[in-house]
Amino acid sequence: MDEIISTISNWFQNASGLANFFGITTPIAGVAFALNKFLKQRKSEPSIHELSEIISHNQNRINLKKIGKIAFVDDEIQDFPITELKKANYQISTYKQVSLADVTDLATYDVIFLDIKGVVKDDPEEGGLKLLSSLRKLNPNQKICAVSNKQYDVLATRFFEQADDVAKKPMTAQKCSDQIDQFLSEKFKLEHIEESITSELSRLDKGKRAAFLRSINELIKNQNDPRPSLNLDRSAHPKLHEAAIDFVRMYRNAT
Repeated sequence: MDEIISTISNWFQNASGLANFFGITTPIAGVAFALNKFLKQRKSEPSIHELSEIISHNQNRINLKKIGKIAFVDDEIQDFPITELKKANYQISTYKQVSLADVTDLATYDVIFLDIKGVVKDDPEEGGLKLLSSLRKLNPNQKICAVSNKQYDVLATRFFEQADDVAKKPMTAQKCSDQIDQFLSEKFKLEHIEESITSELSRLDKGKRAAFLRSINELIKNQNDPRPSLNLDRSAHPKLHEAAIDFVRMYRNAT
């Protein structure tokens, strides 16, 4: 009887040790599994350069007319060949008059044809100049063509100096399409976008860089509007923000 009791006692002692072993190793194994999964996930996220290579290999698929958004802000819209441009499949929006409060929406366009006078109801005389200055701060990558049929004066000179190009109204369909094509080619030049992102990223701390890259990798996989979804403070980093938006749009169009 004593021998049986001793055997049972030894079994429970061994079982207790085994339980302790599993009690210790199971959490460790769980942590190791989670860490391994995290590292694999991080490793699987391509860098900006790797994503850029994918775009480059599929660049012939990119349709800049489909990507680019163009706005005409002028109280004399008839001076532009809007119908012809739309028939040519450009993404066109027109505004005869805006307010200075509309600048955030206008900053989302890739190309803007902007008149200096009569287009901003808050300030018909100098509103165009104020609007252009605000657009430059919100979206430094935006292409702006200053248009006017007025004579050059001090105000107009300041207006034209801030624009990427200047055109006199009325504009022909050929002139407009040539200008738009040139602007879109410049704005969506992959090498410049990648260089801009890489340069601007170096100014962020490690945590913000990681969050930004995760955000980019999430956005290229879906069709959500990238502007509100991008994990980056637009007001603090407008150039990086806009370059990232263009990068995501190019990737989606290329793939």
